[in-house]
Amino acid sequence: MISIGILSTAEINRQSLLIPVKKRSDCQVRAVASRSSQRAREYAKLHDIPIAYGSYQGLLDDPKIDVIYISTPNALHDFWTEKALQAGKHVLCEKPAFTVEGNAESLKKLALTRNLLLMEAMHYRYHPALKDFFGLLDQKFLGDIEFVKTSLSYYFPTRENDIRLNAALKGGVFMHLGCYCLDAITGIVGKPLFFQDLNVVKKTNGVDLKSEGCLVTSDGKTRAEFLCDYSDNIFESEIEVKGERGFMRLRSGLNPTNFVLENPHDTWILETDLSTQPCLSKGDGFSTYDFQLDYFIESLKQGNHTPKINAQASELLAEGSDLLALKI
Repeated sequence: MISIGILSTAEINRQSLLIPVKKRSDCQVRAVASRSSQRAREYAKLHDIPIAYGSYQGLLDDPKIDVIYISTPNALHDFWTEKALQAGKHVLCEKPAFTVEGNAESLKKLALTRNLLLMEAMHYRYHPALKDFFGLLDQKFLGDIEFVKTSLSYYFPTRENDIRLNAALKGGVFMHLGCYCLDAITGIVGKPLFFQDLNVVKKTNGVDLKSEGCLVTSDGKTRAEFLCDYSDNIFESEIEVKGERGFMRLRSGLNPTNFVLENPHDTWILETDLSTQPCLSKGDGFSTYDFQLDYFIESLKQGNHTPKINAQASELLAEGSDLLALKI
């Protein structure tokens, strides 16, 4: 039985981990940690978690915990990922796992040195339809890639003191949603990319509410564009890829299942101008978080500790964040 400890009492825990764990018999959430002992105890009681820690370090010091799931605000991801690895724990960290330049590579090396699994929670990637989609592109189904476009819009944060609108905690739409766009773009292009343009379209409280950018390969043969937006009432995404043979557009590509926790179902729609229509696998009633946890746990059981991170996307995210800060 693989024992998991949750580092923070964030709202995302329920859909990303607590519900998926309950569907399995090979892992359990054994402990949760908060900076407040009372908050930790209340959360543990609410979610039937055996142990509550009033400090993050207390959780890391528990010898019976195998895995640390990190769901703190963005600004704390790098720090606690390093601390968890130093404590000998496997790590599943919420996106963006790395917000400081160079940390993706350095923490990757740390994980490899200690034979620990380090994985960034880019949950969309583990849906069968996305695995098929990326697989077709790897197999040159469209020929050489000429253009990639990604977009992701999500509901505007309305909670008081929402961390997604807190500049000190590395909030803003580029950090929260742009990480998905960059992950998809870099994974598809497979070559070094450089910012050609990056702009804030809407802003407030020192953070961006809508950002867009353009990237290009060094040889200029492949371009990519992205748009991320905190919209008033829309949750939608798209991945479009154009190659020498035609195009594929995956609507809801970055959110291939809905977030109805009791009854997840597929939301993606594939469009293409190819005469041969590709067939993508269905999710069969499981959420992207179910597939993500399955991949993580099965990797552990098989002893596959190769880091599951996208260092190039993380570097672009850190670079882009610094560039946007100059414009806000």
